[in-house]
Amino acid sequence: MKASGLKVKVSVVGTWLAEKRLNRLTRKANQLATALERAAAAMEKLNDER
Repeated sequence: MKASGLKVKVSVVGTWLAEKRLNRLTRKANQLATALERAAAAMEKLNDER
């Protein structure tokens, strides 16, 4: 009984860490996407000004 309780606790902590890592990756990906969109918009603006 005690061993299975420990396994559950470990998996919960593992899941929490994985979610935290995933959230960080998602945030980085969103920042990259935003930066790319801004760069694309800036390039379009430059092309329009020519």
